[in-house]
Amino acid sequence: MSKNLINFWEKWIDGEDDIDVTADGIILKYSMINRKSNDGVKDWVCFNSKEKLFSFIKYLLLPSIQITRSVGIRDSEVYLDVCDYDKTIKLLETFKINGYEQAIGDYKRWLEEIEVIENNEYNFESIRSFINKISSEVNIHEDTFLELHLFKNIKSVGNLLIKQYEDDNMLDILESKFELSKDEIEDLFERIDNNKFMLKKILVLLNEKSI
Repeated sequence: MSKNLINFWEKWIDGEDDIDVTADGIILKYSMINRKSNDGVKDWVCFNSKEKLFSFIKYLLLPSIQITRSVGIRDSEVYLDVCDYDKTIKLLETFKINGYEQAIGDYKRWLEEIEVIENNEYNFESIRSFINKISSEVNIHEDTFLELHLFKNIKSVGNLLIKQYEDDNMLDILESKFELSKDEIEDLFERIDNNKFMLKKILVLLNEKSI
């Protein structure tokens, strides 16, 4: 049950637990910005089980998005914390910010949708489509910027990283960071499964360069 992992994410938020990148783990990039204050949070998270992925979406990502869109907008802050269903609803109802009824409705609808996906046979593309939909819906509202990207594994992140540097005419900088040529970097990602040192180095690069 994904709910059993709430305590795990509470420790992660508090900095008590680290999450290592694994070669076959699903990667989520999230960025949430309050446009009024320019305050925000962003990170890359690796999930080595579907239970961790679903629990992160249900008990951290969705509550944080909806509370930021209502309470956070009032306080010019971005909210990132772990909340179960009851706590999320209580927070939204207590502050009664303009539009809180819509925020509650959206939250319930999103939660129902991800639970349907969770209860069916595991399908990565269904989860990615859901993530993309959430990102698109939120960005309709001008006060909160939300960017979400889900990657099947670190190799797919690496391919996009190379493309981004190429598109920005900065491939030489990427090659310098890795101390490898483009062809060697591509080969590295293809064979990265057993290279723990490079897995950690890639996280550093991801935090330096948004993609």
